[in-house]
Amino acid sequence: MRAAHAAVESRDAGLEARLHARFEGQLEELRAQVAALEARLTQEPTKPKTPTKPKHDNTTLEPLSYDAAFEQLGGQAALDGYRARSKALIERTRDDALEKELADLQMTERRGFSTALVNQRFVEDLDELYDDARRAMPGFFATCQDLAVKTQATFHAGAEKCSTRARMKALFKYKDCTGVAYHRLTDVVRCTLSYTSLELLYDGFESVLDAFGDHVKEAH
Repeated sequence: MRAAHAAVESRDAGLEARLHARFEGQLEELRAQVAALEARLTQEPTKPKTPTKPKHDNTTLEPLSYDAAFEQLGGQAALDGYRARSKALIERTRDDALEKELADLQMTERRGFSTALVNQRFVEDLDELYDDARRAMPGFFATCQDLAVKTQATFHAGAEKCSTRARMKALFKYKDCTGVAYHRLTDVVRCTLSYTSLELLYDGFESVLDAFGDHVKEAH
């Protein structure tokens, strides 16, 4: 029995020795791989870091108030320099004699600023007015976009005027004992041309008057 026990111990000792030798061999291989990798890293040039892009300065994109924008353009002094040109351009859209006659006939309380004679096609109701407006919109926008390109402006398409607000405006401004003059609503379709200077603004205004001609019924 002692012989059998000694044989088992001898076998276990031999297995342990073989496992230890295999482990040592694997450990040496791993050390060699690590050393080779470290050598490569020290020999390869360090790649330059990609420069970090500066954060965009959002402060330059903050909207200006009307007053701040007006001051940037030169304020009242700069605007006064265009007073004569402004008057001349507006007079192109006015008939002083007709306006005087209309003012003399104004027997009711004035409920809005506009008293110009508007020669839009007569419509029976608001739905008919909106049908006309939607047919006119594509051509109107195309003309204004072309003007924006020619006059160095930025074109801003306006949304169709809310029908509820349009009805309220007509009832307030254009209603009398005979009914509501819906055909006097002229801002169902609208857009904006914005300019970066007063000079470009007045050049653009003149171009608009030239482009639309007698279709301009009122200007301020």
